[in-house]
Amino acid sequence: MSKAIETNTQPHAHTPTEATAIPASGAPSEYLAARADWDDRFAGQRKTVRVLTGITLLALTLGGLGMGYGIYTGARTQYIPYIIQVDELARIATTPPPERVGTWPAAIVRRELDLFFDRLRSVSPDLNVIATNHGAVEHFLPGDAPATTKLRAYFRQPGNNPISRAEDETVAVDVISVNQVTDGSWRVEWRETLFDRRSGRETGMRRFVATVQVVFRPPTSQAILHINPLGLFIQDLDIQEIAG
Repeated sequence: MSKAIETNTQPHAHTPTEATAIPASGAPSEYLAARADWDDRFAGQRKTVRVLTGITLLALTLGGLGMGYGIYTGARTQYIPYIIQVDELARIATTPPPERVGTWPAAIVRRELDLFFDRLRSVSPDLNVIATNHGAVEHFLPGDAPATTKLRAYFRQPGNNPISRAEDETVAVDVISVNQVTDGSWRVEWRETLFDRRSGRETGMRRFVATVQVVFRPPTSQAILHINPLGLFIQDLDIQEIAG
């Protein structure tokens, strides 16, 4: 009996089946190889993500810089006018190459001031014409100029609003003279003929004179360039009615 127990306590030798479950020394198992391959794939993906993230941030930075530069240059945009001679059919005449204007010729300034006061003082039976005229006048008035304050106060007074006046009368403006006083000062004289809105008959005539101080600034928008290509702005003015 004791001899049988001694036989059972002796260590068992490995069977051939158990030996095949253990890999040979130094040879990787299929699990380790699969895990290494999986880790390599994720490492490649992480590297790709880092590269794409860097490219995206670089593109956003360049886009932001480009947008900022566009806003900066847009705010500083100026339009430089040139004089080009045209014939009776508005075709460009044969002239030397256009030159940038330093000082505007007096004849051109006279024309612009003539148009300004015609738009400012006329009262048309068509309300759209009145709105168009006063919209154009705004492009000649700097926002912080004394002339702007004076004219807005004038049109706020009872009886001076052209839309209200158009219900009862119309006004035709005839500019008589535009004369230069100093480099930046002009004297404009005109006549206003009043007509009754219902009968069309002339009801009166009045004469006015204005002393105008003008300044020149390059246009900064397409709207101003279209209406006021010279960049001529009314800085200040004084309007008085004269007898006769």
